[in-house]
Amino acid sequence: MKSKYIKGIGNEAKLSIANKVLSAVGLFVLVVAVGVFVVYNPAFERHNIFVILTFFINIGVFITQLLWSTNEHAFGFKVIFWTFNLFFFGLAPFYQYVSNSAIWDYKATDREYVINNIYILFWAIVYVVGTKIKFSKKKQKITRFKKLIQTTEYEYEIRKNCLNIMLILSLLVVTYYMVFVGYDNMFFRDTSVNKALKETTPLLLLEDHIFKNITLFTLVLYIVEFKQRKIFTPQLFLAGIFFLITNFPTGITRFAMAAIYAGLIIIAVDKTRKGRWFITLFILALVVVFPAIDIFRSKNLFDSVTNFGETIKKQIEGVYTTGDYDSYSMFINIRRYINFFDFSYGKQLLGALLFFFPRAIWATKPVGTGSMVFLALHPEFTNVSAPLIAEGYIDFGVFGVVLYALIIGIITSWADKKYWDSEHPLSRERVVYPFLIIQLFFLLRGDLMSGGAYFVGRMVMGLAIHYFVVKKVPKDTSTEQITKPKTSIYIKQNKL
Repeated sequence: MKSKYIKGIGNEAKLSIANKVLSAVGLFVLVVAVGVFVVYNPAFERHNIFVILTFFINIGVFITQLLWSTNEHAFGFKVIFWTFNLFFFGLAPFYQYVSNSAIWDYKATDREYVINNIYILFWAIVYVVGTKIKFSKKKQKITRFKKLIQTTEYEYEIRKNCLNIMLILSLLVVTYYMVFVGYDNMFFRDTSVNKALKETTPLLLLEDHIFKNITLFTLVLYIVEFKQRKIFTPQLFLAGIFFLITNFPTGITRFAMAAIYAGLIIIAVDKTRKGRWFITLFILALVVVFPAIDIFRSKNLFDSVTNFGETIKKQIEGVYTTGDYDSYSMFINIRRYINFFDFSYGKQLLGALLFFFPRAIWATKPVGTGSMVFLALHPEFTNVSAPLIAEGYIDFGVFGVVLYALIIGIITSWADKKYWDSEHPLSRERVVYPFLIIQLFFLLRGDLMSGGAYFVGRMVMGLAIHYFVVKKVPKDTSTEQITKPKTSIYIKQNKL
């Protein structure tokens, strides 16, 4: 059953084969034009034809797949996957290459660029294959048969008492933040007191994976209730205040801010489910807002905004050559690391799967992949990324790249379908999924241990709170069954 909310924009609006061919040809012409400009532009220091060719092939694939994905759905995991690849494996590293910029002072050779691009293209192709994998025909027939024999219809209701309990828990979370975290640490992320000590304790896990999500999903459920009843309540106002105190934009990481606030926009504004509003706003935020927002993260805010315009300009101009866009170069560094050492043979994956085990119990628990690599290459600084493709490669080599791409392709395609097939605003898909979309962006950037912990933590907490507050009850159809026969009899009597 197609949702009434996506009529005319979902599967019904897929591009025809002719339009796909035309868009691909147009992109090819654009890529060639840009290539000529780059090769003959004296401002660019490096322009090996093979490196540029592999970059443009990849960028063309990413743009094409992004256009097709946004034409299928306004937003989703697949849209985020291609957006990440376009910026972090396409545009940013291409600019780093032609400007001869080296992230973390590690310059790559032209050969390393070509090999990296081939791996990334292979990763993208296998991902597409994964998105095309469906259930077997036999299983599809069984599923359709179950739907036919299932005559009971269901709807969702909020347990008011349970939602009020969540509001009380939110108040307790806010009290904890005010007493133990402090004003500076809540609103200015880089002023944490004893941050190094704090990160070695379970408190960080409690704050990031439990406390923040309690206030978030409590607010979400009050918003959905408000949209259904059109009545503004004091509880909604309090839930909003509690959420802002614990998830203030400048007090959390940029990716956490993007995941949380993008999800709230999807929940609150139905218009984001149509057209290309979401991806347009997200790309704008990626290019302008995220680089610029760093100036608001310091307690010395006055010093940062004295020359506001110049500061913003420098932030945006230099962002593609900073550590924020180190995913591509970290893939090269991880391949270098393996040349000196060896594959982990699943050890890094095991550490990511068992992230919730404290090091006090598991003394040999692996560190994040990026940190592990830089402890060997650049020990004085280890706060780096490790993209998911590199996680697959360091675990199992080329087989790991194939395995991870297939799994991500299958899961993201399945999750997108589950969300867009869901009609009721209180269904678990409609409540939890919007807050995992941008979280996938963080997971793709890595490392897997950190990104996976935040992704799973938010998903588990969202599902748990939904299960506690929302109940699924049989839909009352007795009125329809009684009214319909009476109406038909009345009509027949009139005709007589």
